[in-house]
Amino acid sequence: DLAGFVRRHMLKIYPQLADVAITHAWGGTLGVTTHRVPYVRTLAPGVQVAAGYSGQGVMLAPYFGKLLAEAALGETAGVELLARLPVPPFPGGRLLRWPLTVAGLSWYALRDRL
Repeated sequence: DLAGFVRRHMLKIYPQLADVAITHAWGGTLGVTTHRVPYVRTLAPGVQVAAGYSGQGVMLAPYFGKLLAEAALGETAGVELLARLPVPPFPGGRLLRWPLTVAGLSWYALRDRL
């Protein structure tokens, strides 16, 4: 049960919340970039993307969605500004990208279960 999972980890950090009920819980895959900065770009005319919120999607996604909607209507200033955020190359280059990604995801999945 997801609420139980959240409670167990929450109480390690905030034991004073032991008597607080968890009424909502959600989970899923996170898009984490290597440098923890979101990826916002225009990929082609009329095609914008915002991803890799690195755990900050609840806060950032609604705002970035607004910027993407504005870009679709021709107001591209917000997307252009965010597109200036640097995107470092993936460690290991193209050859090691997949094996290192699988190893990293497996490591953190294991840590989440311990």
